[in-house]
Amino acid sequence: MPELADEIRAFIESGLRPVTINDVAPRTATTLRSPRRPRTTVLVGGLVGVVAVAAALVLALVVLPSGTPGAPTSAAAAELNRLSTQAASATTVLEPGQYAYTDIEIQTVVLNGSSVHAYLSGTEQTWINAAGTGRMVITTDPTLQFYTPADRAAWEAAGSPPLVDPAQTAPQIYTVSPTMTPNTVQAPLYRVAGFSTDPTTLAHDLASGAAHVQDFSNPGCSTRDCLVFAKAADLLQGPSIGMTPALRGALFKVLADVPGTTALGTVMNRAGRAGVGFRYVEKIPSERLKTICGAPSGTSATTKSSTVSATPPYTITFDVVVDSNTTSVVGTAQHTTPNVLPMTSSPCSSRPTATQGFDAPSWTSLLAEGVSSSTTAIP
Repeated sequence: MPELADEIRAFIESGLRPVTINDVAPRTATTLRSPRRPRTTVLVGGLVGVVAVAAALVLALVVLPSGTPGAPTSAAAAELNRLSTQAASATTVLEPGQYAYTDIEIQTVVLNGSSVHAYLSGTEQTWINAAGTGRMVITTDPTLQFYTPADRAAWEAAGSPPLVDPAQTAPQIYTVSPTMTPNTVQAPLYRVAGFSTDPTTLAHDLASGAAHVQDFSNPGCSTRDCLVFAKAADLLQGPSIGMTPALRGALFKVLADVPGTTALGTVMNRAGRAGVGFRYVEKIPSERLKTICGAPSGTSATTKSSTVSATPPYTITFDVVVDSNTTSVVGTAQHTTPNVLPMTSSPCSSRPTATQGFDAPSWTSLLAEGVSSSTTAIP
């Protein structure tokens, strides 16, 4: 997600409150977030204009005829409770010298410009043994991908300029360990040892932060239920250090108890793997944003002025795909509708400019999993 959109959403979550112009200044830094949150680069200069993006941009799940999107919440609860029982009864144990292997497709880099929105895909391969040690490799495909044909057309019209720093496509190799050692670069895995396996307590701890989820970036949730759904889904997909069958069962039960969760029936992740789908929709109402402007520069005035703008309502949709046989989360997806939001650049200037903020959809797909004999072998 673009950082500026995260800031706007933070303002919306708090209602009408004063902010300074420094709060909404655009950023151009490239940042590495969690395995589920790609690098985000803000493109500046050269590419101008705004791409009109359809509200239904990049639906990450394809509903098959056997599915019934929007089925009653009770249907979702029944299936999630079944998955909870199944996950909790798992007996698979890693033997000495064995590593649990996962290969997840993710967006490793998101490129946000004023008229071009693109991304790079990659894979996140992880090897973890029973003691919580291992290795992670994140590999990026340098092939530029576009969210819409309009994005590609805008890029070509600008002369197809290079958008990616070669450093962004270099492999990232991490050492995995069960503890966070100071001054050591480690894989951004979820560490869940010690989390409660009581579903009620677990849901409370996830919502309050008592169960601290490292590397989790709030995807824009403004309610407790949304936050619990997003965290539980991410933890279930992992990869996580300290995960147990009992905790997986509790996490599915937590999802089953989130009001508003609906069953999608049989769906596919973006890689074409089928599973049972679940959806949660967060509705963000229209809000007013108030910006506090300082006195004009070069003057001795101390009086501050303010400007108020309104944001339209929008929704954030979260989807989860689960293999009903193994209980593995084989896909997640998130998109905002509409994902082009009006903003005001330089609201305190004499000539504020109306712009558009793009909230990029995101998704993950489990490509492979199994048991490996080393931190380099592919099962």
